[in-house]
Order: sequence, then structure tokens, then C-alpha cells
Amino acid sequence: MSVEDGHFERSSSSSSRNDIKQLKNNQVMKLRDRKI
Repeated sequence: MSVEDGHFERSSSSSSRNDIKQLKNNQVMKLRDRKI
């Protein structure tokens, strides 16, 4: 987790944080699909 991520979590709402987590998870899944 980078410093920017920590700052953004403190300044954003819980719903926004959940959206960001979903986007990150989607990116990870795409990377996994490429590796397979």
C-alpha cells in the first residue's frame, strides 16, 4: 500500500473506498488472466 492510497482512504467516503477496492481487484484479476 502506497502513501497515496493511505491519504486517499482518509479523505474519501467508505463507498468511494469500496469502489476503489473493486477497481484494484478487477485489475489484479485481469493480470492473473494474462498470466494463465
